[in-house]
Amino acid sequence: MSEPCFNCGAPSSHQHHVVPRSLGGVATVPLCHDCHGKAHGKASGFRDTSELTRKALATIKASGVQLGGAPFGWEYSDRIDSVGHRMLTPVPYQQALRSRILALHAAGRSSRKIAAILNNDGAIPNTGTQWHSKTVCRIVSALSNDRIKMQLVRASKPPATTAIQQLRLFDAAVTQ
Repeated sequence: MSEPCFNCGAPSSHQHHVVPRSLGGVATVPLCHDCHGKAHGKASGFRDTSELTRKALATIKASGVQLGGAPFGWEYSDRIDSVGHRMLTPVPYQQALRSRILALHAAGRSSRKIAAILNNDGAIPNTGTQWHSKTVCRIVSALSNDRIKMQLVRASKPPATTAIQQLRLFDAAVTQ
């Protein structure tokens, strides 16, 4: 970089964001390697990218953004919500499988047995070619977390008669 360091005048090697990009910052100042490290709380040198990435992702997650892929039964649409995040839309086939997995689990079937039933029926998994008990466990766990979140939905909706109807109420609330 051709500009001198904003702090010490040495040749700059970094464009430091005055306000972190993860917080919406866009303005930068030129800094040398040592001053850039000091700006990030290090005695000398620049923080590594993985450390900054972890911190930025933690900030984003704390703001309520779900990181990673869409949960089973959902996909990201091109629609944007009021804060600029892509909205989730239901995938009907996977929503039906979610309901079926929940019903089988509620009937006392093990995750291994549920995976075998889905494979025998030719149900298509999200990835791969066959269902595995670990995949079923993850979906059941996610559905259990959904049920916890539904406590909030029940306060404003009439009581549902089955767990599947309760999940549908939650799913409807999420897509609104």
